[in-house]
Amino acid sequence: MTDPVIRIPSLVFGAASAAELAQLMRNGDLSVREVTQAVLDRAQGVADRLNPFSAILSGPALAEADRADAARRTSGEALPPLWGLPVAIKDLTPMTGQSWTSGSKAFRNRVADHDAIVVERLRAAGAIIVARTTTPEFASSGFARNDLQGVTRNPHDPSRTPGGSSGGAGVAVATGTVPFAEGSDMGGSIRIPAAWCGVVGLKPSFGRVPFAYLASRFDTISHLGPLARSVSDARLFLRHVAGHHPADPFSLPGLWAEDGPARSLKGLRIAASADLGYVALDPVVRQGFADALARLAAAGAVVEEIDLGWTPAVHEAWGVQWNVTFATWYGELADRQPDDLTAPMREMIAAGRKTMAVDLMAVEGVRSAIWADLMQQFESFDCLVTPTMAMPPPPATEDDADHYHLLPDGRLFTTDLTCPFNLTSPCPAISIPSGSANGMPLGLQIITPPHSDDLALAIAAAAEAVFAG
Repeated sequence: MTDPVIRIPSLVFGAASAAELAQLMRNGDLSVREVTQAVLDRAQGVADRLNPFSAILSGPALAEADRADAARRTSGEALPPLWGLPVAIKDLTPMTGQSWTSGSKAFRNRVADHDAIVVERLRAAGAIIVARTTTPEFASSGFARNDLQGVTRNPHDPSRTPGGSSGGAGVAVATGTVPFAEGSDMGGSIRIPAAWCGVVGLKPSFGRVPFAYLASRFDTISHLGPLARSVSDARLFLRHVAGHHPADPFSLPGLWAEDGPARSLKGLRIAASADLGYVALDPVVRQGFADALARLAAAGAVVEEIDLGWTPAVHEAWGVQWNVTFATWYGELADRQPDDLTAPMREMIAAGRKTMAVDLMAVEGVRSAIWADLMQQFESFDCLVTPTMAMPPPPATEDDADHYHLLPDGRLFTTDLTCPFNLTSPCPAISIPSGSANGMPLGLQIITPPHSDDLALAIAAAAEAVFAG
């Protein structure tokens, strides 16, 4: 018989999928306590090296594990599908009785008095929350650092950033600490760390996962979703948190089957855009994208490179909305306690306050135009693919402003190709690992038609199998 001291780490940290690990605990082949303790031990070691957690919830997690084991022994009913599964929740998301800083000194003493809907649903499905993951202030940056917890580092090279804003979540998954973690995505905050950490990250269709704790419930670019070790694990997460909730006026109805339809790459019609028409790509990203397309074509996909004709105005429009959002939600903090906000946040608030109403409405014009462009492409293609990021992860101590400017040729030097697809928010977008360059992972972003999360996951699963081969 295999020594359990050896068997538990093997199963928890890689050999078993999230569904298989939960099944082992439901069956009693592994106790929830021993799995939870192994995860907490791993989390502490990762924390010492990479700093992805704002809190490791050892006491609450072990107490919940003991209750779960006791319930399994005495319950005569079927146990929930995520029974005992370790999960991490971003510090942007409220959890009853836990610190809720959103990565800001302004909220360093705030404690949540309620669970977010996503937390309620994960717990109802049997998951155990083992840690809170780091986020830059108010999830505002593609770099994972803040003035409370410091710098979060990339597991592939600790001198580099894991990306943001769900950077801690990306590290937690990439290091095997948890099979999946919750993240939020308003401009790429799930897909950015997924690409730079080498894991899967899904921005679901807008409204697929209820999002009701922001200052405005009528925000139209914000999403909750998973970072996961695999596409199947991402689907499992989404299956148990999706569905309508009256607190979110845009939440979508309907539940999902446990397993979605399989999709072959043979004959799949793929529109490919390396740079969206305007983004300056690092040469290793461009070559990696070409290699990924070649592998998809070799697997039977029909790949056609297209010219969307987009310009830097797309990123700029997203930035206008971004700045106005922060000015509206956090401007009072800038007036009352400016020293508790980071300099970039104060700058975004100042820029947002200078924006005129006509400037904000002009964003709607850009959104409408790129929406029409995408819908036209989806008349001929099943999906659009792009690189997720325009460059490998930069140094962890740098900032967004170090990587955003127009080049003399009119192209935009920026980190990401993600934020345009928050402007077209009903379209799901998923990043999957597609290779590596110089020891750092590369991500492929897959965008599918409105509300087609099943299709996005099915295509991603088929591509994942090709890239893993």
